[in-house]
Amino acid sequence: YLPKYFLHINSGRIYCLPDCPLGIKENIDGIISLLIEQKNLALKLVAGSLGEGFYKLSVDSGSFYVNGKEVQESIMLKFLKKLDGYIVTEYLTSHEYVRKIYAGAPNTLRVMVINETGSNPILANAFMRFGTHYTGVVDNVSVGGICAIVNVENGQFYNPVQFVNHKIVDCKVHPDTKEVISGVLPHWNLIKNTLLEISRYIPQIKYFGYDVVITEVGFKILEINSLQDIK
Repeated sequence: YLPKYFLHINSGRIYCLPDCPLGIKENIDGIISLLIEQKNLALKLVAGSLGEGFYKLSVDSGSFYVNGKEVQESIMLKFLKKLDGYIVTEYLTSHEYVRKIYAGAPNTLRVMVINETGSNPILANAFMRFGTHYTGVVDNVSVGGICAIVNVENGQFYNPVQFVNHKIVDCKVHPDTKEVISGVLPHWNLIKNTLLEISRYIPQIKYFGYDVVITEVGFKILEINSLQDIK
């Protein structure tokens, strides 16, 4: 239930992580080779928050892109050489149903689980986030994303809102795609039951803020937050 972890960029060194394909070199050329092989990669700060420092790298028909902007290969190389404290992972594409509302970001599901006893975790609440043209390749509400409440019993999402000029306003229709922001999340029972099982398996942790990407075949956990908010 985790994305593939390929590489770690740290203090001028590049290290292969457990999911790195055989033959990928531990250098910048190795990242380029991996990108050409995978077509898309996600670069995320080891210690970061609110989507800051996140990059989506892509290659299409020989052209390179950083967060959707085309760059020359030489610029891509310079960009990679400046990075530090990053992991290079699989870029996750969300379920077609989710992408219909907005396709420019993974559109993450945040799920809060509380396990005070260590043996009886409770799924306390959940909300769905959608990116917009303001957020680019991330979906954080603090930079213009949309947040919708999720009914934890049946996976229905509703009452979408957006922060506009420091105020919470209703946003029933996505401002870019004009799609209505309501429905039922795919794979909800699988997500709910599996997250409870994982939380039960780690009894020493009492509080989980799961960030999940819903995929065509199930879901992947991006990270588990120790302190969650809607940002």
